[in-house]
Amino acid sequence: MISDLDMKRDGLRQDLSKAQNELRDAKAKLAQQDKDLADCNSDTQAAKASLTNWPKVWADSTEWNPPPPPPAPEKKKGKHRK
Repeated sequence: MISDLDMKRDGLRQDLSKAQNELRDAKAKLAQQDKDLADCNSDTQAAKASLTNWPKVWADSTEWNPPPPPPAPEKKKGKHRK
């Protein structure tokens, strides 16, 4: 009976150790994801700040009216020599 309890205790200790390792791994992955998110948010804010300072070099699409393309060159009609 005591040996059975010792075996159960050892099994529970192993299960607990395994669960603690998995928890530690999950926390490390979560911390890495949080760091990646913070970096992404920082890059996004920097890009937004740069865009507000960027000069308007392109006209708005509603104002942009490109000139029509030039006409295609006409082929000269002439006698074909054989």
